[in-house]
Amino acid sequence: MYRFFLQFAAIFVFALLVNVSAGRAGPYEISGIEVEATASDAVIAKEEAIADGRARAARLIMERITTSRDHPFLPEIAPEELDLMVNGFGIDREQSGPTSYSATLTFHFVPQAVHDALLRANISFSDREAPPSLLIPVFQRGEQFFLFTDNPHLEAWRAIRPENQLTPFILPTGDIGDIEIDPNALLARDIDTMSGLRFRYRIQNILVALCRTDIDGTRYDCEIEGGGPAGPVSLRQSYSGDDVLAVHTAAARAFITDIENQWKSSNLVLMPGSQLGEPIQAAVSFSGLREWQEMRARLASIPEVSNVDVKALNPRGAILLLHVTGGIAALGNALSQYGYELADAGGTWVIRPF
Repeated sequence: MYRFFLQFAAIFVFALLVNVSAGRAGPYEISGIEVEATASDAVIAKEEAIADGRARAARLIMERITTSRDHPFLPEIAPEELDLMVNGFGIDREQSGPTSYSATLTFHFVPQAVHDALLRANISFSDREAPPSLLIPVFQRGEQFFLFTDNPHLEAWRAIRPENQLTPFILPTGDIGDIEIDPNALLARDIDTMSGLRFRYRIQNILVALCRTDIDGTRYDCEIEGGGPAGPVSLRQSYSGDDVLAVHTAAARAFITDIENQWKSSNLVLMPGSQLGEPIQAAVSFSGLREWQEMRARLASIPEVSNVDVKALNPRGAILLLHVTGGIAALGNALSQYGYELADAGGTWVIRPF
């Protein structure tokens, strides 16, 4: 059956490659899958390499449309099910020898087949693509800023190819208009600077990702702030290590995961039998770390609250996405038993102590 699948798919390779070049891929197309295998002959090596590639691609597609908390529970897809799930594939690059095969592949998946696999595993998903956000990586060493040259943070984001995420990020081109940007104005979110970027890139949401280190380069404090596709973003992480690119890549991937979780949680398609409940966004305020930790623990302990996602966090407040069984009314009643009230402050739900 699998040899037939290869022959059938090969007929469509040219059409698929044309489709790949037509613009940004949708959520059910994935490219850049590197495969390699060695066997008794080149034909078997090719079959084994492509079989491995499509299995990995299926996993990546399911990760793309689910939140990271569900990734440990994603199902293993049997080969016969993959035959129905994969709509075709394109060969972007290939090389073969007498007993070896390697290639870079693009796979296309049948959306309903992916949904069905997640349905059987009782995992919710979101395949709604967010509008693009402009993301500007900034690197600071000591008192010196780097934007478009000698910037390892920018290199890390480029390598990840953030334009292909469910929440696509567009990186600045670094042309003459960008080179004139004042890093201090950018970090201060100067109104004229932000307006100029929105006009030039025809984009609404702008995120600034800053990684700073000391002269020795032993510790990296990274943050990302601005307008994200699902609301305000304010995230911070600290890293240490000798591999500079690895450190910046880890920071970029962590930020992507958090922002995508924020977007997906706001757009989840809840499967029948899902216990997540209705998503409700609310703001909280606190005086410091200890009060925040106590508040988050209390919220997580409420039986009606099945999940607490932190969408944005700063030293004095947070934006939360709560999944609640029974909706707003149930959340308000439950909070009152724990010393909190749920108030509508100008269209925004606020959780605060009595």
